[in-house]
Amino acid sequence: MAGKSLSPTQAQQITARRNQILDAAVKIFAAKGVHRATIREIARAAGLADGTIYNYIENKNALLLGILDRLNETEQREAQFAQAGDLGLDQFLELYLKQRVDRLTEDGLDVLRVLFSELLVNAELRETYYQEVMKPTTEVGEASFRQRHAQGAPVLPDPAMATRVMAGAVIGLIIMRLLGDEYLQAHWNDLPDALAAVMRRGIMPDGGDDNDPGSPAESSESAV
Repeated sequence: MAGKSLSPTQAQQITARRNQILDAAVKIFAAKGVHRATIREIARAAGLADGTIYNYIENKNALLLGILDRLNETEQREAQFAQAGDLGLDQFLELYLKQRVDRLTEDGLDVLRVLFSELLVNAELRETYYQEVMKPTTEVGEASFRQRHAQGAPVLPDPAMATRVMAGAVIGLIIMRLLGDEYLQAHWNDLPDALAAVMRRGIMPDGGDDNDPGSPAESSESAV
């Protein structure tokens, strides 16, 4: 179909087939690891002939990138930020973080355990992931915080730092969960609200000063 535009139906069929392949890759990678898994095994798990899979993916790195991109919802991220544009910062953080946590099912966490280790040693995959997934996502976050700051919202004046603080907190908690933190495993669904509350005081510089009626210091004095 080179040189020809796809009809909506054809595009949907290709997307569905790619998702079918990525689903199969998630299972194989989680079970065997990246290096022991083969494209042939993934093709068979997806119900495809060995050669047919290459009509949809180029190689193993492309599969890994596709899985990461889908977990990250890179193409949907701008729309997600736009939908939350009219919300207050508290509501926005809770909604956004819930979207991120909801994406991480047990299968997603299993495959992230494999993919994170591969990102650290595979320079080509790491660079491609940064350029095609991480950087565009970060830029969307920066633009959102910049807009909120321009509208007078009490966010950090450095949108780049605010975005990375939020992303880093999520990634750090995912790593703690992958390392076996039992409390996070038991309270994973409580994470969005708890993380939003912590971030609110970090992103809103004046939110936790001594003059805040809800600050820990004043609460302690009231209890005495």
